[in-house]
Amino acid sequence: MSSLEHQQAPLCGHDAPGEGDPPTVLPPERLLDRLARAMGVAAGEQIVHVETLDAREPSYGDLDPPLPALLRNALAEMGIARLYTHQAEAITHVRQGRNVVVVTATSSGKTLCYNLPILEHILADRDARAIYLYPINALVNDQLKSLFHLNVALGQEAVGVARYTGSLSSHRRRAARARNPNIWLTNPEMLHLSFLLWHQNWEELWRNLRYIVIDEVHTYRGVFGANMAHLLRRVLRMAAHYGADPQFICCSATIANPKELTESLTGRPFHVVDQDGAGRGRRFFVLWNPPLLEDGAANVRRPYVEESVDLLLHCVRANYNTIVFARARSLTERMLRVSRALSSGAKDASLSAQITSYRAGYLAEEREEIEGRLRAGDIRGIITTNALEMGIDIGGLDAAIISGYPGTIMSTWQQAGRAGRRGRDALVMLVASQNPLDQYYINHPRAFFAQPHERAVVDLQNQHIRLKHLLCSARELPLTADELARMSPEERDLVDDLVQGELLVPCDGQDGQNGALTYPPSRREIHLGVSLRAASHETYRIVDAQGQEVGTIEPPNVYREAHPGAIYQHGGDDYRVTYLDRQRKVVRVREERLPHYTRASSALTVQVEGIYATCEVRGAAWPYRVVLGDALIEERVHSYQELRLRGDEMVRRVNLDHPLVTRLHTTAMWVVVPPPLRLQLQAMDPLPGDTVEDGSAGTEAPAALDAALHATQHLLTGVMPLLVMCDRRDVGGYYHADHPDVGGAAIFVYDACQGGIGLAEVAFQRVTELLALAHSTVAGCRCREGCPSCIQSGVCRLRNTVLSKPAAIALLSALALDGAGRPVVSPADAVTEDRLSAQGTPGGAARVALGRARALQELEERTRRRSLMDRVASAAGSPAVTARFAPGDRVELSPYGRGVVLATHLEDHHEILTVRFAHRGVVRRINATRSAVRKVE
Repeated sequence: MSSLEHQQAPLCGHDAPGEGDPPTVLPPERLLDRLARAMGVAAGEQIVHVETLDAREPSYGDLDPPLPALLRNALAEMGIARLYTHQAEAITHVRQGRNVVVVTATSSGKTLCYNLPILEHILADRDARAIYLYPINALVNDQLKSLFHLNVALGQEAVGVARYTGSLSSHRRRAARARNPNIWLTNPEMLHLSFLLWHQNWEELWRNLRYIVIDEVHTYRGVFGANMAHLLRRVLRMAAHYGADPQFICCSATIANPKELTESLTGRPFHVVDQDGAGRGRRFFVLWNPPLLEDGAANVRRPYVEESVDLLLHCVRANYNTIVFARARSLTERMLRVSRALSSGAKDASLSAQITSYRAGYLAEEREEIEGRLRAGDIRGIITTNALEMGIDIGGLDAAIISGYPGTIMSTWQQAGRAGRRGRDALVMLVASQNPLDQYYINHPRAFFAQPHERAVVDLQNQHIRLKHLLCSARELPLTADELARMSPEERDLVDDLVQGELLVPCDGQDGQNGALTYPPSRREIHLGVSLRAASHETYRIVDAQGQEVGTIEPPNVYREAHPGAIYQHGGDDYRVTYLDRQRKVVRVREERLPHYTRASSALTVQVEGIYATCEVRGAAWPYRVVLGDALIEERVHSYQELRLRGDEMVRRVNLDHPLVTRLHTTAMWVVVPPPLRLQLQAMDPLPGDTVEDGSAGTEAPAALDAALHATQHLLTGVMPLLVMCDRRDVGGYYHADHPDVGGAAIFVYDACQGGIGLAEVAFQRVTELLALAHSTVAGCRCREGCPSCIQSGVCRLRNTVLSKPAAIALLSALALDGAGRPVVSPADAVTEDRLSAQGTPGGAARVALGRARALQELEERTRRRSLMDRVASAAGSPAVTARFAPGDRVELSPYGRGVVLATHLEDHHEILTVRFAHRGVVRRINATRSAVRKVE
């Protein structure tokens, strides 16, 4: 057998410097000492904990039979002499025909786990084809370079490889199709819009498809994961149509449920390879808490963004190639501006040019240029979002600064793994913000390093997503009579609803398609109305005064970051938004020179649209209800603040001429406060007058009840990522002291995406754990009156007014603890309405019915082709529409019968009603301008 061994990189610092080599750098532990001195670290303050992760020797495995000599020689030319144990194990399972998911650390050579067995197969069968799927184009470009090096080593036996992404010109895509390569590198969007939609042009690929590679499979969760699961089912249907049965090879970061995730995505059984055989250098992982400001009693710390920028500059000055991960796109731009301003002096004249940012929203050419400069070593400091969290080869990095806990343990270790690649020692610093989740881990460092990785959730029951993919499937290939006969009763009901709504129609009977159903060609192209990464399909172009495209942005960010008057930051440049064209999806901007930034203000309302599961929990003194149901979330961006970049001093506050409204139909969980507890909180002493946004004192003291509800809402949404893999932005919260739909005080936690993604259901099933985590967070905080580490939130619409720590503790103690002060036992067996469905989803049948009604209405409206008169009227500007209906009106519409208007709004010269009909409680969005809906007494 052959002996293939990975060449080892030095374990500390850079190589010994030669001509053109970078200078030698300090070992991480010495750099940490230097940082402590430079940052004025007080003993036991900023540096809360240092975890030293020992170096690990690699372990190697062998293949039986060995790889073909051609491949062994190609690997030898690349400096690889042996395979790691996980690589050998994965290749063995692939050879045996199993679907495999490889779960090992960053930079462990996962790509060889699929490249080698696929190349081995293609060398033996030149007709074989493979599709490699990547979530971002940067990974496509990266893998193309890796396969290029392998092909160079293969010489005349090289296999055909091509990338196929939307960033390529149509000419280059045509040229790639003409070459008809063995391996296609692409993304889910191109699979959806080209490979499937125009499958007749890809017949040879589909007939010979042997492998589908899904890299970074852990990214396919939430909305993206639900879309991906339905997309892959369409892929397998298409492959079967052409007589192929492809095998899956997946690679993932470490998560708690890789087998469950891949099987949910594909519907196929998987074998897990998770024993990492790769070696690594030492890693020093530092938990860093910014220092308290001079008024330490307020428990307010220096902004973590400023602390991160200072650490970045010190690392780069010490010749450390450093990456900074920020939690939001806007923060990358602010940090870049501050870092360049601080390094603009004569001493750091060359430093400013060596620091840049990288995030979604940049044009493809910008991102590729930055990636190339990183690999070439022209950039020493890079500030990014999680866009560079994945395994893109960006050269050797010595330090990673994680600016704020990214929301999941999985993402934290992915980001940490970007430093110390190629076996070098590395320094990792997690700089904590003051949100409760960050401070929880700062106060419990052992819990952080012992915390298991999260589960990735994929919700296959989202009706908005499910219906769109079913229609796409029927558009690609008619649903045959045999397929319809094999459907479950629930699936057949779904098809019947689509037929009734004329979204599926019978085929014309030609080509043996009697009894088959297809998507009607008279409607708009359904594939163009599907966004795989979000519940909506709207991308706004950002265009400057010269007509040049600056970047792109999608809802809901467009209303919050690109409203009229907003300052939009891009690549270190500032632009003022002059006009938001919602019809053409264009944001017009001009250059802005003032060193300011803007922050939008919005108001939120929640309407209950349906209930499909409840449970009763016995608290310390009184039982209370927890409900899972359907909700309409309405957010109105009504004004914005303009602030100075340095010091956050407010310059002005501006009201928008027309509020920007976003409506979200989703799943929510809410806790109903029992009436005796509500009265107890109302009887508490009123709180001191709060400070309102303009800095003046509030005129009325807020009630303790409102302050308790508000603080608890912050805590529940803040600790939600401890229960399930999600970003804090995936979950929304709301409270009301006397909600009209609930009949009392309630706290809501909802999925922040159209149709829901299953997170509220997890909160419902594990509500007592969620409440206990919130209680331990606030009760364990050392502040007296509440602080950013417990009850305050960085995304609070009320600017953290109307909050009370004592009131929150009183509320959570009554909800989370029993009479003996112990955590309440989980109420999972107490569901009283529409018990757990076969899919394990509370209230599955009711949720399907309500979600389907909304989704059908939306699809019917979005796919209807507008007449010429409609388009002319829209272009000319129709007269204003007068509202004829109001919430609470009783209406009638055939075939639904009678119902009650829940909400109304005007949209593109039409009056849109949200109506709950009496029959089965169905909720529909009705265009009152076009339909025959009428008022009834």
